[in-house]
Amino acid sequence: MKYPITRNEFLYFVFDDFHHVMRFRVHLTEDINGELLNKAVQEASLRYPYFCLKVIRSGEDYRIEHNDLQVPVYEGTHGIALGTDEANGHFMAVGYKGNCLVFDMYHNMSDGKGLTEWVKTVIYLYLCKVLDTELDATDIRLPGQDYLPGETEDPYENLDLEAASEPVLPARSPEVFVPDLRYAASDDKYNYMIRASESDMMAFGRSRDGSPVAVTAYFIREMYKKLFPECAGQNMLFGIPHSFRDLCGGENNYHHESMILNLYFDDRYEKMDVDKQLTCIRGSIILQSSPDHIRHKLYSRAIDAKALDDMPTIEERRQANRGYLVEMRGHNESATVSYVGQVKWGAIEPYIKDVSIESAVISSSALTGVIPLNGWFYITMKLKQTSESYADTLVGLLNENGITAQRVYDFAEELSTVHMP
Repeated sequence: MKYPITRNEFLYFVFDDFHHVMRFRVHLTEDINGELLNKAVQEASLRYPYFCLKVIRSGEDYRIEHNDLQVPVYEGTHGIALGTDEANGHFMAVGYKGNCLVFDMYHNMSDGKGLTEWVKTVIYLYLCKVLDTELDATDIRLPGQDYLPGETEDPYENLDLEAASEPVLPARSPEVFVPDLRYAASDDKYNYMIRASESDMMAFGRSRDGSPVAVTAYFIREMYKKLFPECAGQNMLFGIPHSFRDLCGGENNYHHESMILNLYFDDRYEKMDVDKQLTCIRGSIILQSSPDHIRHKLYSRAIDAKALDDMPTIEERRQANRGYLVEMRGHNESATVSYVGQVKWGAIEPYIKDVSIESAVISSSALTGVIPLNGWFYITMKLKQTSESYADTLVGLLNENGITAQRVYDFAEELSTVHMP
């Protein structure tokens, strides 16, 4: 059975100021040549025609079609309105300023894993032009190559969801701790970056049954306890974006194949040592990422997508989906921890200074992204407030536990204004 999830989530997942856009930010070791960057972007787009899209209105429906206009490349990092004439109708764009590259993409076209491959291809082609040489292309997707197995398939095409109508784990919505503004310098929204030794962090996790996600979540919770002592013993809810490519689509698939797992902390954690806490965190993630549980989650999304199809007008579909998004946005999370996963940077890695991935939507008090590069985990915290206290406290906790960590002070930037129509 074919489910309209991919199409309808693409068309109706934006409203008002809810701009569901990802931004991948890269600092290279040298300043950017805009002319050569534009050539690299247009060449790279030939490898990713499934990212080159436009939306055409047809009566009370939309058509998603190929976009043969140039992918927008602009000077600056302020962001442009994706899906509009400013972006040539495209739902992605590339900006540059100094040695900084920003890759913006509509999140419902792909997720962090899919966006990373596009970033790697553009940087590889750009470096080949700047250096006037052919770098080793191992682990880089290039124009002219065949697609990888499953790369372009609809992940829901052959998935049986009808037998997945019962949840494996019960839904829980307790009152959860949300930080107040006692450390806020202003109400501006800012990104703060730290980097932590990859080998130290993995050693800490391996010795205690913890993955990078589990270790990061553990230290974010400890950060809160140090900044807000009264929160010890209170419920906390962490959102953990999780890929379900192993169930549908496959590891090479480009679609937005992730969902938020709910990681709950309660007073029982206060009685556990760090080893047991990490085991519980990882165990909760494993249970929620079981095939049966994911099928149930996808079943709910399929029902919602089918309901939109049955509505006669575009405005009715927009309003119906708007209600769902408002409800989701109002669901407070203590923090979110997103790990892109292992990245095979190949020959371009020595030319990259730092990396980060962020979202234009803040659904939690600390939206945390983790990406490996050059022997470090680059950890970016996107906050609803301007405050140095979070990053400084997290660095201190990591160092106290044998994980070499430091602030990246030249990174912190005001959040982008990239948006959707």
